[in-house]
Amino acid sequence: MISGGGQSLEGEMDKAHEVINLMITSSVQLISSRLIFKRRLESLIHHVFIADKTTLRSSVLAALSSVIAQLITSYRKGRVLSRSSVDFIPVIQFAIYSSISSPLNRQWSVFAPATVNLCLIGLRQFFLESLLPGQSPQPPKALGV
Repeated sequence: MISGGGQSLEGEMDKAHEVINLMITSSVQLISSRLIFKRRLESLIHHVFIADKTTLRSSVLAALSSVIAQLITSYRKGRVLSRSSVDFIPVIQFAIYSSISSPLNRQWSVFAPATVNLCLIGLRQFFLESLLPGQSPQPPKALGV
C-alpha cells in the first residue's frame, strides 16, 4: 500500500510539473506576443506621427507660397500691398489640397518600388535628351583616318 501511494504521489508531482511547465510556456508566449504587439504599435505611431508632421509642414508651406504668389501678383500690377490684397479662399483651398495629397505622396514614395522610379527617370531623361540635345550628334570617327 505504501508503494502504491508513492507511485500516485510521483504521478501527481509529474502532473504538477507539466502544469508548471505549461504555465511558464504560456507566460513566455504571452510576453513575447505583447512585445511584438508593442513594437508594431510603436512603429504605427511613429509612421503616423511623421506623416502628420509632414502633412502639417506641407500645408503650411502651401498656404505660405499661395500668399507670397498673391503678393507678388499685386506688386506687379502696381497695387498697394496690404492685407486686403490677399484672397484667403484660394489660400485655404491650396492648403486643404496639400493636406490631402501630401500623405498620398508620402505613401507612394515609401512603398513604390525603386525600379519603377528608376525606369521612369530613365525614360524621362531619354525623352528630354532626344527632344533637346545638349550637343549635336557627331558621326563616329574612322579608325584609319
